[in-house]
Amino acid sequence: KSIVRAGEPLLLTASYDSGRFSAAAYCVGAYKRDVPKACKNMGWKTWEEGDAKFHSYYVTDFQFLSRTVSGSNLRQNIRLDTARWPLGDYRLRVKVLFYDSNRKEHYRESTVLVSVVE
Repeated sequence: KSIVRAGEPLLLTASYDSGRFSAAAYCVGAYKRDVPKACKNMGWKTWEEGDAKFHSYYVTDFQFLSRTVSGSNLRQNIRLDTARWPLGDYRLRVKVLFYDSNRKEHYRESTVLVSVVE
């Protein structure tokens, strides 16, 4: 679990092995149930289709890489500005978009636990 002071940047590193796919983009999101309720005032984009337990915030839009990459031990540094983030515990989801040789989309996701404190 990471601890970050409110207003300080949250630095994440996504590490992955692309296998037979090529990495193309990433985004950071969270299920609404996994962040402080005050996040509803953040202005983050939401996804609210289907079962309420899957309603989500997009903390970032998809950030497309300048070129697709493949290989092992790949790393993507992600910097999030926590200014205005409500204090509390967050379970963030880092999602990476991959393409196969036919341009079919594949996603891999990791969870990051973060506490924003004063």
